[in-house]
Amino acid sequence: MVAQTSQPQLARRAVAWDNGLLQMAYVLIAARALGLDAGPMAGFNRDLLDAEFFPDGQFVAQYLVNFGYSDDTKTWHRRAGASAVTTCPCRPDPRHPAAEPR
Repeated sequence: MVAQTSQPQLARRAVAWDNGLLQMAYVLIAARALGLDAGPMAGFNRDLLDAEFFPDGQFVAQYLVNFGYSDDTKTWHRRAGASAVTTCPCRPDPRHPAAEPR
């Protein structure tokens, strides 16, 4: 027999899942700030991983993340991101000439 899950339980689970993803983002940012390379991976066999590492079913995997130091001679260099002015023109950078009072 399949256990029925109430709506509040589903909502709590969804919020917990989203919070877990946010925490993973913080860990990735912290690792990169410390000079580590971090590679989050999706598309793995979650059931197999959960059975191996969490056999009691209390926890589930969301993503796999590898941490370490890469060999800069064998990896792609990241491009610079878009500037804040380009990304969000609704709030211009105060240093940008267009932001000066008229």
